[in-house]
Amino acid sequence: MTRLDDSHTAVVAGPTRPWQLYDRLTSEDIDTIVRAYAAGAIQKDLAAKFNISVGSIRRILREHGYGRQGGRPGLDTVRR
Repeated sequence: MTRLDDSHTAVVAGPTRPWQLYDRLTSEDIDTIVRAYAAGAIQKDLAAKFNISVGSIRRILREHGYGRQGGRPGLDTVRR
């Protein structure tokens, strides 16, 4: 959307959607993501469901203990 300011200069209004991840998701959403992943959900499916990127899903999971080395709980005992 374009509008004119007081000096008659065109100003382009940006999106009103908040960009901070934790402004877009509730604590219940975060909990649901972590629990669903622990139960076997795929990151790509979670991203689509919550309308966020796979990178954002990875960030949430990493912040909740699912790092690259950690993987899902229980997988380290299965891979012996």
